[in-house]
Amino acid sequence: MQEVLSPNVAYHVEFYLSLEDSLNYAVKNVGAYFSQEVPTQNLEMFLSLTPQISYEGAEFLTDKEGWMKISGSFVAVGGERYLTIGNFDDDENTDSLFVEGGGVL
Repeated sequence: MQEVLSPNVAYHVEFYLSLEDSLNYAVKNVGAYFSQEVPTQNLEMFLSLTPQISYEGAEFLTDKEGWMKISGSFVAVGGERYLTIGNFDDDENTDSLFVEGGGVL
């Protein structure tokens, strides 16, 4: 049985990420989106969604050795059962920073 979020309940969300060793670029645009249905996937386009939780820091997420915490709170609509983590902004609204040591494995 799959649990769903309850309506009008505040949830605290916390997750950790680390920049993949093979990546050349880091971003600040990372968030978590909770939904009732699986988001429509189109690998040629970005997901035009507004995440309920977003990284609010000023620094780029560049750590390849450790884990960086992203956290926040939101009030559920109710029935959310899917979690999508990623960058929900298009290229024009995404700042990136070159990180040494990346490349194709």
